[in-house]
Amino acid sequence: MPRLRIAHTSDSTIGQIYVPWSNGLLMVSVLTLVFAFRSSATLPFAFGMAVTGTITIASLLFFYVARAKWRTPLWLIVVGATVLLFVGLLFVAANMTKLVHGALPLLIGLTVFTVMPI
Repeated sequence: MPRLRIAHTSDSTIGQIYVPWSNGLLMVSVLTLVFAFRSSATLPFAFGMAVTGTITIASLLFFYVARAKWRTPLWLIVVGATVLLFVGLLFVAANMTKLVHGALPLLIGLTVFTVMPI
């Protein structure tokens, strides 16, 4: 990644920044989605995948925090994770059939997710 210009938006609050390049990239992404889809009929497919994926990832992070920070017994983590992840992954599997209809927004989201941590 090239160096990015970062503007600090507050003198008194630490961590509030504005990255113009990111906002420009988001604008281009949104315009690409609008012109590629031409209607909002296929966006719910991508939204369903995003929601079920978020629920699954949030469950994994919760169980990690419960084990690492709160020192929850391992047997309780395994039981809870098995139940919740089974349900979450069932929803993900059910939405996989919709993947072909909403693949462009997911591809753009995956690209942004991959590039941002760098």
